[in-house]
Amino acid sequence: MSTHDELDTQRDDFEDETGGEPRGTGAALPIACLVLCVVGALIGYYLLWIAGAIMLFASIVCGVLALRRHAPYRWMAIAGIVLSVIALIFAAAVISVIFFQAQQMNELLAAA
Repeated sequence: MSTHDELDTQRDDFEDETGGEPRGTGAALPIACLVLCVVGALIGYYLLWIAGAIMLFASIVCGVLALRRHAPYRWMAIAGIVLSVIALIFAAAVISVIFFQAQQMNELLAAA
């Protein structure tokens, strides 16, 4: 029996067990995406920026997985991805301004 025939047999067994419908991931990934986005932005702003950035990246990963797996509540995944990207861009801008200001201060102190 070739591997192609084995795959057809496995697909037929899967369709018999599930009624032909592929199993979804449920609403866990889109909800996790949106929650990680909000919590990551708040933690990054108020407590520790690196922890917030890690949570924002995790939010993007959850959102992309939710969209690829055709999970319900796609709007949550899309909103989480968009808000996470906006928050990461804002964080990168703030960090670059801080480093620029530190460089300016060092130049002023060196000149004095």
